[in-house]
Amino acid sequence: MPLGSSVLSTADVPAVERVGFWTQALGQVCRGLAADGYGAETLDGRIKMASVGALKLCDITASRHRVTSGDEASDVRKSTVKIVYQLGGISVYQQGGKEFRVKPGDCIVYDVSRPHTVINSEANHHIVVAMPKELAMINDIGFGDDPRIVSACRKGLGGLAINFVRSVIKENSFVAPGSEADLTETILRLIRLPLTHGEKWPSMPTAHGSLNRQIKEFIQQNIRDPNFNLDRLAAALGCSKRLMHQSFAREGMTITQYLWASRLEACRRELPQTNRGGQTLTQIALSWGFNSSSHFSRTFKTRFGRPPSEFTQSR
Repeated sequence: MPLGSSVLSTADVPAVERVGFWTQALGQVCRGLAADGYGAETLDGRIKMASVGALKLCDITASRHRVTSGDEASDVRKSTVKIVYQLGGISVYQQGGKEFRVKPGDCIVYDVSRPHTVINSEANHHIVVAMPKELAMINDIGFGDDPRIVSACRKGLGGLAINFVRSVIKENSFVAPGSEADLTETILRLIRLPLTHGEKWPSMPTAHGSLNRQIKEFIQQNIRDPNFNLDRLAAALGCSKRLMHQSFAREGMTITQYLWASRLEACRRELPQTNRGGQTLTQIALSWGFNSSSHFSRTFKTRFGRPPSEFTQSR
């Protein structure tokens, strides 16, 4: 995405049309959202937005309003993560049956693909960075099943991130197009600092760790499927194969090796049952995703040092 900036304001919009205008304005930040006045007859709002590579940077001020999303729109939001720095007002985020109260000085990170509601019951001011989910995961910008909050982001490391993002929004039109990659990297590094060093963050799992766990869980759930492959896994988790391999870098084995090792271990546990009137070796192998008994026997002996027939005699 090329460098560019724009300003969206309700100032010149008739009062009765402002809520609809605001919904459209928010849609330029992230599609699939709807706004309402939350009891107010009209809405005042302004978004100054800049694009840097895959990042959308926004300085948003608005009067009382509410933003909602639903399942029907998740397909167009499935790859977006938001980092929101709260500069003014108090916002309540509702997601997954929980509420998160965000006050000035807080930073909240959440997965926009999951249905949620944001209630701004008073005038508010946010600095928002929206990015593809994959980019957030690669850069260990943590998020998970629930929104994550880091306190005291107005000063210190958080202040550096906020001030830099605001400067980029303001000066975006003067930035040379060839600097996108370097500028994106700088923004991501500054965003990550308060998240990885924030008071509430160190005990939380990293995004790579979370993806690693999801991969293992999905493999265990589909381990018996002989047609299981990395393309299917990537599609199910909504990420690239490159990112999946990165999350597995410290395992000492590839994802494919983990899959076959898990299948072999499952077979090893089941083999002694053949002595008690259970399945044959071939039946066990096929039931755990192997396509042939010869492949099973060869890989089994390589891993355990003995042919599977010897394990059928174990107690």
